[in-house]
Amino acid sequence: EAEPWHFFITLGLCGAWIGLFPDLNKKALLPFINELSLALLKTACQISTDPIVRFAALFFNAEETEALFNALRAPLEYTQLAKLIAQHHCSYRDFSTQSAEQIFLLLRNLRAFQQPEKLQAFIQVCGLRYGNAAGEQLIKILAACKEIDLQIYLKQGLQGANLGAALEQEQIRRIQEAIK
Repeated sequence: EAEPWHFFITLGLCGAWIGLFPDLNKKALLPFINELSLALLKTACQISTDPIVRFAALFFNAEETEALFNALRAPLEYTQLAKLIAQHHCSYRDFSTQSAEQIFLLLRNLRAFQQPEKLQAFIQVCGLRYGNAAGEQLIKILAACKEIDLQIYLKQGLQGANLGAALEQEQIRRIQEAIK
């Protein structure tokens, strides 16, 4: 759909929310769509055709996401990104004040080291509201962390939790270098 926001505007104008989503009405979660969420959806449609990114943009400011998504019966792959944004968008917004450890935790919580596409989607949606500066930094930081040569630690005989701790320490060191 090229302009999906018209659907939500129409539902609101004709009062169809209550009929379509009675569980949301009972839980006082209506209206969950507002001018900001529609504006974010419009902008998301300009930069992405990915429905998961668009969904996350629409529900950027949603509160009580678990109840909301259950009532909507939204697919898991859609809700995962929206929940990550609900939980971590403040770290993106306040990126310039974050410590290296906080940035590391953000990347770990987003599973960016294992699934960089999740970071990309997170950046796309957060960038709609807060701009792209933090996103560009996060991409550079992730690239710096990915350059770590694991063989160095393996040659030292590190394994298991010790290997993980050494890798985490080096990742934080590289993040610190990148944010100086």
